[in-house]
Amino acid sequence: MQALRAKKASLEAERAVQQQIAADAALYRDALKQVPEAGMPLDPAEVTARVTKATDGVAISVTRTPSGVDVTLSGPASPARAAVALAQLAQYLPDLSLRSASLEANGFTAKGSIERPAPASVPATSEQRKVVPFTEARKLRDEVAALEREIASATVDADLLQRGPAALRALQSPDLFRQQAAVVQRLVSGTSPLATTAELTFEPALISARGTLVPGRKVLDGLPPFKADYDAVSMSENAGRFELKLQPRATGR
Repeated sequence: MQALRAKKASLEAERAVQQQIAADAALYRDALKQVPEAGMPLDPAEVTARVTKATDGVAISVTRTPSGVDVTLSGPASPARAAVALAQLAQYLPDLSLRSASLEANGFTAKGSIERPAPASVPATSEQRKVVPFTEARKLRDEVAALEREIASATVDADLLQRGPAALRALQSPDLFRQQAAVVQRLVSGTSPLATTAELTFEPALISARGTLVPGRKVLDGLPPFKADYDAVSMSENAGRFELKLQPRATGR
């Protein structure tokens, strides 16, 4: 009975995911069009191939970990060019989450990881009964069989079911590469960059940046591009150096 109840719980969770994805299928399809690489199985060779495809002049080190892969990107580009390269790479590695990025005059490095999706958890049961009425066991088996038939007959596209949520996270999450690369761009590239060098650390719900200001610029000058998506937690500047901490307004929009 414990095994049957656990299986029923697992099937009910799977059915709930199918129903939600079916309801939001158009949203997920649009997300996959924008980030077609999201949610794809990855190994070190595939990550390296994607970086090579995305841009030239970027060296990559990939290490397999128990939960996915660790990635280090580096190159000789100036901060502005490095920011562009990171934005290009974000198209091919949308599931990458950066931990840090350093952009100096003589080159850049960026470090992060890609985690494998965790399997759905099944609630633990504390059932202790050893004798179960036959009618109750038969009813539970019938419910499990009905759930299996319902899931098997679902019309939700298997690829959409698997990768749609990952694509939407890639578009919306400030803890993933696309938005992290956009933060780097706002700091060091564009028509009026804030900084000539920058070091960033990315934590859940907090981005810390420090570096060298463009001559004549104040740290306050760099805030407008961030106002729509981030709150400034703290900021300071001294002798041409700045520190800035940003907090995402929301993890999804």
